[in-house]
Amino acid sequence: MEAQEIDYSILNKVLIDTIDDALCIIDQDYIIKYWNKSAENLLGWDKNEALNKKVNSILKFKFSENSNQLTFEEILKNKDITCLEVKITTKFNNTIFTELKISQLNFEQTKTQLTLLKFKDISNYKEIQKQLHILSDIVLNTSDGIVLTDLNKNIIFVNRSKADMLGYAVDELTGKNIAIFSGENPSLSNEMQKIHERVFNEGIWSGEINEVKKDGTEITIHLTSKLLKTDDGRPYAILGTSQDITNRKILEKKLKESEEWYRTLITSINGVLIFFDPFGKIKYINQATEKILNYTFNEIENIDFFQLFSFENSFQPDYIMDKILSNTPLQGLNAKIKTKSGEERHIVCNLSPRYDSDGLINGIVCNGIDITEFKLLERKLAETYNYMENIIKNSADGIATFDLDAKVVTWNKACEKIYGYTAEEVIGKQILKTVPEKHLPEWKKIYDGVLNGKTFENIEVERIRKDGKIINLLLTVSPIQNLEGKVIGISSFIRDITEKKLLEKQAYLSEAKYRQLFEESKDFIFETTVDGKFISINQAGVEILGYESKEEILKIDIKKDLYVNPEEREKFKSEIEKFGYVIDFEVHLKRKNGDRITLMETATAVYDDNNQIIGYRGIGRDLTEKKRHQERILSLLIASQAFSRTTTEEEIFDTIAKAIKRLEYNLIILMRQGNSLKIARTTFDENMIRALEKMYNFRFSTYLIPYKKFSGFKSVIEEKKAVLNEKSIERLIDILPGHIPRNEIEIFINEIGYKNRSISLPLVVFNDVIGVLIINSDEFKQEDMPIFNLYAAQLNAALENARLYKRLTQANEELRNAYEKLHESQTMLIHSEKMKAIGDLASGVAHDFNNLLGIISGRAQLLQLRTTDQKTKNDLDVILKAAMDGAETVRRLQDFAKKKVDDNASAIDVNLIIEDVIQLTQTKWKDIAHQKGIKIEIVKEFDNLPIIFGSGSELREILTNLILNAVDAMPQGGILKIATKNLDRLYSIIVEDTGVGIPQDALTKIFNPFYTTKGERGTGLGLAMVKTLVTKRQGDIQVQSEVGVGTKFTITFPKLNVEKNFQTDKIDAPIIHKSNSTDQYNVLIIDDEEEIRLLLSEILQQANYNVTIAKDGREGIQKFKSTKIDIVFTDLGMPDVNGWEVASEVKKINPTTPVILISGWGRDLKDQDLTNTGVDFLASKPFHIDEIFQILIHAKNMIEKYK
Repeated sequence: MEAQEIDYSILNKVLIDTIDDALCIIDQDYIIKYWNKSAENLLGWDKNEALNKKVNSILKFKFSENSNQLTFEEILKNKDITCLEVKITTKFNNTIFTELKISQLNFEQTKTQLTLLKFKDISNYKEIQKQLHILSDIVLNTSDGIVLTDLNKNIIFVNRSKADMLGYAVDELTGKNIAIFSGENPSLSNEMQKIHERVFNEGIWSGEINEVKKDGTEITIHLTSKLLKTDDGRPYAILGTSQDITNRKILEKKLKESEEWYRTLITSINGVLIFFDPFGKIKYINQATEKILNYTFNEIENIDFFQLFSFENSFQPDYIMDKILSNTPLQGLNAKIKTKSGEERHIVCNLSPRYDSDGLINGIVCNGIDITEFKLLERKLAETYNYMENIIKNSADGIATFDLDAKVVTWNKACEKIYGYTAEEVIGKQILKTVPEKHLPEWKKIYDGVLNGKTFENIEVERIRKDGKIINLLLTVSPIQNLEGKVIGISSFIRDITEKKLLEKQAYLSEAKYRQLFEESKDFIFETTVDGKFISINQAGVEILGYESKEEILKIDIKKDLYVNPEEREKFKSEIEKFGYVIDFEVHLKRKNGDRITLMETATAVYDDNNQIIGYRGIGRDLTEKKRHQERILSLLIASQAFSRTTTEEEIFDTIAKAIKRLEYNLIILMRQGNSLKIARTTFDENMIRALEKMYNFRFSTYLIPYKKFSGFKSVIEEKKAVLNEKSIERLIDILPGHIPRNEIEIFINEIGYKNRSISLPLVVFNDVIGVLIINSDEFKQEDMPIFNLYAAQLNAALENARLYKRLTQANEELRNAYEKLHESQTMLIHSEKMKAIGDLASGVAHDFNNLLGIISGRAQLLQLRTTDQKTKNDLDVILKAAMDGAETVRRLQDFAKKKVDDNASAIDVNLIIEDVIQLTQTKWKDIAHQKGIKIEIVKEFDNLPIIFGSGSELREILTNLILNAVDAMPQGGILKIATKNLDRLYSIIVEDTGVGIPQDALTKIFNPFYTTKGERGTGLGLAMVKTLVTKRQGDIQVQSEVGVGTKFTITFPKLNVEKNFQTDKIDAPIIHKSNSTDQYNVLIIDDEEEIRLLLSEILQQANYNVTIAKDGREGIQKFKSTKIDIVFTDLGMPDVNGWEVASEVKKINPTTPVILISGWGRDLKDQDLTNTGVDFLASKPFHIDEIFQILIHAKNMIEKYK
């Protein structure tokens, strides 16, 4: 029969999955029509030899027993037989086992029917079965695990021992790939692949490897794998035998750890450890003993043990040695040891025999602990207990304990808040009423479990509040066990998550919120392709990378356009391909404008259906600011190296302040004074500090803070540890003086830029805390603490060095100071005699001069009340202001002599005051100058200055001195220039003349008292007073002068702004406060100056008071006795009977009569205690009418009080 055409389009489809098998197609006469390459290789006949021959003519078939001895032709005709085993004799007379599959092929178009024979070589499988049969008895009964695999790593056989070893049934492993032994661990899978390759190449492999059990746990086995071959050398299988050595490995590890533990115990134990021989000679000491004794081992080797140790309770060395050598250990002995420096320390120790390998005593072991610090530790333990008790008491989470009957033992404040029950209501009782009935079985299960030692962590439950409301709680319930592990109680940590659950529910119901979270997250959320293109990115990512829109960023090449170092991208891809994810992967990227940023990325791989990575999805956080912050803190640590160049605490604090200011942090240094802290240094704006001090009458430098009232300070000082405070603003508000309004403190804190986070470091010198250093910045986090601890250690070492340096130089310093004090005493003696003369002169002049000024100012005020002409009123204002300034001048002359400083500050207009002074001195620079034919031109250049805080009278005196000096310096006339400048936080006043100038050798002396360049015309006090007044207001004065050209004085003051409603220094027009006609008072006026008597009388009479006058104290007392007097005004300095004597006599007659003392020495008397003098009120001359009437109001109130 001729070969027929085959429809290969159909045939090819059939052959796709079977092409590796031997294929033979025959027609109905068994003639071979197709013979593939695999058939040639397996059966020996090439294609040309086989085609057009009967198949059973070239192949000899022997069918298996299940074929019922059918012939080849019968089998082909039997449609029920499609697969069977058959032995075939090949061309080379080799017999092979094959699996034969028979398929019928029908071709409709050609009406042709063919048969497909597919042969699969199963000779190896048969050989393996043969070998298995031989080994089965051995394999089935061995305790070793045995696995037989084919060359494709498929498990052909596994014994029961191996299956049990991994927790599988035998059937679960048979037919599986050995990859099952690696679980899902890629590393183990790779290792097994390498072992398989070595066995295949080398024939055998033996070693240790980890395998994964069915439950996911790993075990360690010892594996021996051998390649099995047929008799003719063909490999057909791999046999692996294994033993579980997990427990052995654990024991080996524990043994090594134990050896290491005992080896290090001897050298690193914190207690005393000494070995000495039976003769008492020291043979070994550990490091802790060296540290305690301050000896090295070499220094005390072979020294008698009892030279160092003396034992209490009369234990003598011979007694101790006899006891130990007779095998009687001694425990709990109290001993004293003498260190190298001679210091005695106390220890508690045990002495016990030391044995050799034969069990004989060859020495003595002394082990003990240093209890010198024991009491201190006991106290610290008590503090810790109280600290923990306070934590539990004040914890935001509920903390409760129960006894074994579930009755409440403790119940903190948070529990009261959560449940609504007070501690008194529940302690000693079960609280099952808080458990909903449906949850009682769950409660019982938890209760029983805890009693059996089980802990239940973070379980969510429902409970009932006292008010009946259902709440959601997160509980952690655990047993309380004693040292033996017995359960003695139950602890419960409770967190109210009712609101959280509600929020979770709302979030679950609104998918849009998740999208909003993606878009509004401040972190960089992204999804990219493997080849470096963004698929999606949130708005924060667009902004972090500096692009205009998402559309723009989706076009960029990530590796090229974003990465500073493209190798980082490759490392990122490598890591994520290896593990499937990266966590906290740091990368350095470029923004669109080229700025570099640091990101911390956490990302996972995105896989397709074929488990291939197709992209990455992750989130990134911008660490640029954090890195910059860390670098800033490290720069502070580096700057601390400058401590080595400092020798005083002041220099150290200066170095710290400069470094802190450079980093734009805030600094407060507090020094300890007993149980208080005093502010020693800050980096705050000095002007703001001074303004607050003046406004509320206190000084930062003297203000004491009782640190024990503030737990933060207490822990820093008493525990000597650094503390991060996250409520620094509230702390600063608490420690500032209580009389300052809180809103003012908040304004001050805002203006100085104080932040809410601070790190407090203890300043420790020779183990004593001398103060606290506070560094303030919102950048600080808990993770910064290690660096600041190191900084504190360097700082404290520098402080100790400074103290040592101070002690070393103290003797020389005292000697030098003694000499300087001697010289200074001589100079001060001369100076004090001069000042005493001025003081005596000022005190003598003050009374008379103030009396005259009182008459002038009083009459001026009365004229202001009577006149209606505005020009006259303005002229009277000038007179009144000059009188008051004159009084201030007298007072300052007294203060200058006495070194006394009063504060008369108010709100002032600097430019306006300069105008006043120019007008006040007009007589000198204009009128007198014109009489002499001299022309002096005044040039004014005023800058725009705000209303500020200062003293108008002092400023007028300063300017008056400078203008008069300038006029004196221009005897031929010239130009006097007066200017003001606004300098941000400062302002300056310039007074410049074109006069004769000051020689250079005199410039350094012109501010000294009594120094003058005017000869007999000068007192030498003018510029000294100017310097004093400028310094008093924290100002600065500079002078520039050139002989023949002129002199320029520049005064600079801090610009202290004031509130809009602050009292200015303007002298208001006087007002007569008239007494009610129905309630008139009788007033007695006593003064030896007639003008003062008449002036005061006229003022009071206009106010409807009945006035009686007396010319001296004696007459005044007589009139008080003979007339009904309600109020007494008396002068102080009068002949015969002075004001004090008048007051005393009045009080003897009528103790309830108010006495008002009026004196030209009034300002000196204000510092005097008026108690028991008889004087109730004090008024200074010259006086303002309003002041008199204010005193009268208080006097009338005093009268009403005693009615």
